[in-house]
Amino acid sequence: MKAYILFRNLLITTCIACFAASCSKDESVQATGEARVNVVLGAVQEQQSTMKMASAAGTTLSQVQQTTVPFTDAYTLVATLASTSSATLSQKVSTAGGNTAAATTTTTILEQGVQYRVVVYDAAGNYLSNQVFTVGNTTNAAMAFNAGQRYTFIAYSINSKTSVPDVDPQQNLAAATLSSLSGSTDLLYFRSDITLNGGDNNLNVVLKHLFSQITTTINAAAIGTIESCSASIAPHYLTVGVKLGNAQISYTGNTGSASLAFTGFQTSQISSAATILNHPSTAAGVLTIASIKAGGITRTGLKLENLSITPGVKYTLNLELKPNFGISLGGYTWAPGNLVYNNGNYGFAEDQGKYGDQWQVNALLPIDRGAGSEGQQAYDAAKDPCRMVTSHGGNWRTPTVTHLQAATGANRNEKPIFHVRYDLPGQPRASYRGVAGLFVGTTTQPAEADVDKYLFLPYAGERNWGQGSMGTYWTVTPSSANNERFQFNTGDVTWPYSSQYYNAGGSIRCVKAQ
Repeated sequence: MKAYILFRNLLITTCIACFAASCSKDESVQATGEARVNVVLGAVQEQQSTMKMASAAGTTLSQVQQTTVPFTDAYTLVATLASTSSATLSQKVSTAGGNTAAATTTTTILEQGVQYRVVVYDAAGNYLSNQVFTVGNTTNAAMAFNAGQRYTFIAYSINSKTSVPDVDPQQNLAAATLSSLSGSTDLLYFRSDITLNGGDNNLNVVLKHLFSQITTTINAAAIGTIESCSASIAPHYLTVGVKLGNAQISYTGNTGSASLAFTGFQTSQISSAATILNHPSTAAGVLTIASIKAGGITRTGLKLENLSITPGVKYTLNLELKPNFGISLGGYTWAPGNLVYNNGNYGFAEDQGKYGDQWQVNALLPIDRGAGSEGQQAYDAAKDPCRMVTSHGGNWRTPTVTHLQAATGANRNEKPIFHVRYDLPGQPRASYRGVAGLFVGTTTQPAEADVDKYLFLPYAGERNWGQGSMGTYWTVTPSSANNERFQFNTGDVTWPYSSQYYNAGGSIRCVKAQ
C-alpha cells in the first residue's frame, strides 16, 4: 500500500511539472532568431496649452486668451487665441506584404501620401538603419532585426508628400541632429525604446508636433467686405535644429516673423492656412496687421500683443470686428457719448467730447421740443429716452444714482477721478481732445490714444447756460421733490450727489448691465 501511495504521489507531481513546463513554454517570449517590425502609424497628438496671459482686468486666462485693439471710433478688433485638437481622419494602415497590422484602423491627421522616416539605433546608441514609409502605401516593407535585443526607434515627418529629411548614418543617437530646418517646417516626432520578440512586432507610431501652428480667421461681417490684408506673427526663428534623441529644439539664425497667407478676399471673412511659429514658450507673441481694408476702411500698423504661445501646441486665432458698445466701468457699460435726439432717431454723440442734448428727467424729447419734452419725477420705463436707443447693442437705460455711484463713488476720493480745480495756478486740466470735463476711472490725464478707455463727462452745461464750465448728469432716483444728479464745475465736484427739480435741464449718459 505504501508503495502504491508513493507511486501515485510521484505520478501526480510529474504531471503537474509537465503541465507547468508546457504553460511556461506556451507563454515564453522567443528571444532568438529574426524579429520583424511592422510600422503602424497611429494618431498625431495635439498638445493642449496650459500657458496663461494677463487680461486687462488683471485676471488670468488659461487655454483661451483674448486681447483687443481699436479699429475705428465705432469698431474694435477683438482677437481670441485658443489651443485646439484637430479634427481627425480615419484610415486603414497596412504593414509589409499587404498583411494588415493588428491595429487595422487608426486615427490620424496625416493625409494619404505623406512621407515619414523611421531611424533605428541599437542599445548602445549606434546607428543601424532607416527607412522611409508612406501613409496609405500597402507595400511598406517590414524592418528586420535580432530578437531579444533592445532598440530605439525614431520616427519623424515634415508633413510632406515629396520629401522627408535624411539622417547622418555616421552620427550616433546622442549626436544625431536634423539641422538647418526651415522655421516654417511642420516637424512631427516620435520615439520608442523596445525589446523585440522573435517573429512579428508592431511599432505603433504616434507622432507629435514639435512646433506651434496657428490658423487665423478675420471676420468683418459687422463692417463689410475684406478687400485686402497683410499680416504676420512674431517672434519666429527662421531656422532651427532638432536633436533626434530627445527632440530638443535649437533655435538658430535670426528672429523675424511668420507671414500669414489669407484666402477668401471680397467676402466678410478671410482665413489663413496653418502658420508654423518657431520660438521658445513666450507670453509676448505679437500679431501685426501691416495693412487691412475692410468695409472700405484701410488701417495700417495694428498690433495685437501679449499672446502666450507654447511650442508644439496647435492654435486657432479668431479676429472679429465688433461695434464699440461703450465703456466698461463700475460693473456696467456706459454709452460712448451723451444722449442725442435728431428727427425721430435716438443715439449718442459722435464722441465723448460732444455735449449732446439737454433733457428733463423721464422725458422722451430734449427740452423745449414741445409735447413729450416735459419730464416727471417718478421713473417710467416708457418715458426713458435711453430705452429708445437701439444702436450699440441696445438695452440702454437712464442711470440711477446707484449706477453712477458705482463708477464715481459717493464720497470724495472714493473712486479714481481726474478733476482738478481750474482756479489753482499750474494745475493740469482734464481734456478730451481739447474739450474740458471730468475723467472717471483715472487720476491723471490719459494719453491721447487712451481717452476712450475711460468715462469722460464734458462740461455740457445745464439747460441754456454753463457750457464749458459745468456738467450736470441726471439719474432717475427721486430725492424729496427732486431727482439726484451728479454735478461738477471748474471749481469743484459736488459730493455727495445733489438734487434738482426734474424739469431743470441736464445731460444724460445712458448705461446698461454688462
